[in-house]
Amino acid sequence: MVSALYTAAVFTYLIFAYAYSLLDDKARKWRLGQRHWRSVKIDALLEGKTVWFHCASVGEFEQARPVIESLKDGNSEIKILLTFYSPSGFEVHENYELADCITYIPADIPSLVEEFLSRMKPDVVVFIKYELWFNFIQIIRRRNIPMALICAHFPEKHFVFSWLAKSLGSKLKLLSEIQVQNEQTKARLNQIGLGNVLVAGDTRFERVVSVSNESYANKCIERFVEDSQVIVIGSNWPSDDNILLSALSKFSSLKVIVAPHEMDQSQLENWREIFGEELMLWSEMVEGSLINKRVLYVDTLGVLSKLYRYAHVAYVGGGFGKSVHNTLEAAVYGIPVLFGPNNARFDEIQQLKRIGSGFEIKNAQDFSKQLDVLLNSEEVLQTISALNEEYFDRNRGAVIHATDWVRQSLKVKKPS
Repeated sequence: MVSALYTAAVFTYLIFAYAYSLLDDKARKWRLGQRHWRSVKIDALLEGKTVWFHCASVGEFEQARPVIESLKDGNSEIKILLTFYSPSGFEVHENYELADCITYIPADIPSLVEEFLSRMKPDVVVFIKYELWFNFIQIIRRRNIPMALICAHFPEKHFVFSWLAKSLGSKLKLLSEIQVQNEQTKARLNQIGLGNVLVAGDTRFERVVSVSNESYANKCIERFVEDSQVIVIGSNWPSDDNILLSALSKFSSLKVIVAPHEMDQSQLENWREIFGEELMLWSEMVEGSLINKRVLYVDTLGVLSKLYRYAHVAYVGGGFGKSVHNTLEAAVYGIPVLFGPNNARFDEIQQLKRIGSGFEIKNAQDFSKQLDVLLNSEEVLQTISALNEEYFDRNRGAVIHATDWVRQSLKVKKPS
């Protein structure tokens, strides 16, 4: 009965999503992407043992990535099927070199699930963080394919704990293993009768540490920064800008590097209205062009994680909208991280707040006050740097748990 209601809800969602795709560009890309898996080349998958990783979008891919890299290191027998739900995730990573096949996941309709699994023939399935596809879970289990949910974090108010969804939540027993980020999530899942739970942590710690250790130099940015204090604003939306722009104009000596979440012309114009000739676009940047500029506006994708290394302070966007984006990318550089109030879904943000290196702001006044405190105390910045270093050292290890589980499920040895 519950499965039938769930499937009916998926059908209803599809009807509305397809209708919305007539009006919205991103939704249209998603609708067209729904056909992609039927035509994508799968020859490479047939040559070895296939591990299927499913990610909702870009953020979840960053959690899958270090596990994929570890599995592929020295093992040509393992083949990677990588799927995304969102167009942004697919478009950014459709050429990811370590995946043997990249496509969209089909809708969670039993007939499509059966067709997808019969075509792709995964030997092991790994879902990332929040990806709960209940028909997929049920049919994968029926086919006796090992499957895990890794980097899972279930806040107290997650829908699987509500009385309405408890029957769906109980289907998580069908997973071979649930690797969660913390003890609190394990306790919540234990309370609804799930015993297949392991506290393993979050693979993003290894990923962001790896990125931070990569060599990166940009003479133009170094010339722009020189001896100034710098704030890097990452993944911001217009709702963040409503808080930030008026406050930033008061910090006249502060250099700003801003990399918005989406390349939206109207958002750029809002920044131009405040900073005018003091703003320079990344795409226009050449050596010497940033002299006397105060704001570097990044109008390209894929560089943000490298730019945080130039910051004294970071602001990570999304917290005045749906939810905060990746704070670990910034915190790994030992800097304080500011963000908006919509952050309860993310355990790492709660931990950063607890240790005193993450700061929630509620309005422009909050932002100005916190920025003033941080930028005027070298001692505070040094303390935060030490706190973050200890925090990252303490939270590594999730990649080992995930790769060991996959190898054991595939019955392949770890490369020597």
